[in-house]
Amino acid sequence: MIPFASSRGHGQDLATHLQKEFDNEYIEVAEISGAIADDLHGAFAEWEAQASALTRCENYLYSLSINPDQRTNGPMSRAQYDDYIARVEQSLGLAGQPRAVVFHIKSEREHCHVVWSRIDMVQEKAIHLSYDREKLMMVTRQFAREHDLTLAPGYHREPGQEQRKSRQLSLYEKHQQDSTGLTKEQRKAQVTEAWQQSDSPLAFVQALADSGYVLATGKRPYVVIDLY
Repeated sequence: MIPFASSRGHGQDLATHLQKEFDNEYIEVAEISGAIADDLHGAFAEWEAQASALTRCENYLYSLSINPDQRTNGPMSRAQYDDYIARVEQSLGLAGQPRAVVFHIKSEREHCHVVWSRIDMVQEKAIHLSYDREKLMMVTRQFAREHDLTLAPGYHREPGQEQRKSRQLSLYEKHQQDSTGLTKEQRKAQVTEAWQQSDSPLAFVQALADSGYVLATGKRPYVVIDLY
């Protein structure tokens, strides 16, 4: 299981993407909380309006994709999804925030999307999500241990081990790791997971996009670009 997450705006585009029947065999909007509207477009529009009225935050949403490795561990139960989502919320300071939970089935593989509003209505500011990728990795490792799940290579090192290895990295790789919160091995694991779960080249490109990457051409045949 590998979590893909990012802060983002353009909630209407995201709502449309999450409900594309062409891309998914099954779509279930399992939960919308903290909004008057009972649909994704309406809820995201409310959260955008709150961000505009109270803050200058443009990336007012935090989007998380939970992709279980069903070939290795089998499908996750809804109780396991709930447990993982609660752990993420506590770790990132998003507990109690408005959120939407959407389940997809594609190529007989179920996965889950969770979208939170980052806007704290009481404090009238956006919740700061520092080192969110590192925190997600820690949550994922702990969750996997307690639920007896096998993780992809690159997710088994503890933070201290990652730091020791980083001393042997090039300056460029060290800069990338510090900027993104991901080691080179973890990034490879994300891309590999996206490839293994895709049934076509276009599906692979979309899986990379869902995890915050853009596949592009460069001096090499293909390069992967992230938001950094």
